[in-house]
Order: sequence, then C-alpha cells, then structure tokens
Amino acid sequence: MGGEQGAMSDSPMMKMMAMMKTMHGADAPGMAMIDRVEGRIAYLRAELKITDAQAGAWDAFAAALRVNAKTLAAAREPMMGQMKMGQAGMGAGQPQAPMMPAQTLVQRLDVQERWQTARLEGTRAIKTTFTKLNDVLSPDQKKAADELLPPNLGLAMPMMKM
Repeated sequence: MGGEQGAMSDSPMMKMMAMMKTMHGADAPGMAMIDRVEGRIAYLRAELKITDAQAGAWDAFAAALRVNAKTLAAAREPMMGQMKMGQAGMGAGQPQAPMMPAQTLVQRLDVQERWQTARLEGTRAIKTTFTKLNDVLSPDQKKAADELLPPNLGLAMPMMKM
C-alpha cells in the first residue's frame, strides 16, 4: 500500500494539482498582500517613515490597498473553488476526491476574466493614489518605496542592471 501511495503522489495529476495550489494558493506572489493587508500597510508606513504632513496621501493609498485586497479576495474565491479538493463523505485517512465538478472552458475563462479585471482595476486605483503619495515623499522615501512596494503589491521584481 505504501508503494501505491508513493506512486500516486508522483503521478502527473498530483504534480499538477500541487503546482496549481502553489500558483494560486496563499503562497503565490501577491496573495499575502490580500490575506494580510493591514499588517503590510502598517509595515510599509513604518518603513517609509510617513510624516504627519504626508498622512492624507498615505491614507488614500492605504485605502486603495484595502479595497484592492477585499476585491481580489472575493475574485479569488471562484478560482480557489476550481482547485479545492472534495472532502464530503471522506473519513480520516481516506483518499480525497480528485477535484470539484469540472467546469466548462467558458466558465473557467469567465472566472479568469473577473480575476484579471479586478487586478487591473486595483492596479489603476493603487497607481493613482501612489502617484499622489509619491509626489510628497522625500528622495529617501521614494528610494525605499521603490524597493519595498513591488513585492508587497504582488509585482514582479525589476530585472537587475548589469
């Protein structure tokens, strides 16, 4: 039986499911921002050393981050539903059902479209509010923002200069 379980975990289906969980799960880039937005906002404010004079611009930026996180969390649910393992009627130690009922390609594309639209709208709101914040940051704060914000916003890191 142990050999069967090892072979099953090495199957292409199991590998694909593990990869999908990593790509779309809480460990995926940007997902931590959704799930821990208040902690990230507090961290960024402290690291950027936001002053009282900058508080208005910061508050607008932080509000955009909160709205974006809430919107993305709602848009993420249908995507996660596509990948959740079925557990109804399963006892401890029993194998899990493979996947939730299959969706059609049209349904999957609809979910993707909603996710991408939410990302685009959030990016636009964050860009608008950050541009105003950036206008009131000192040169040192701007440098720190350039380093700190991309990974905290789920953005890819820029390519290193050679």
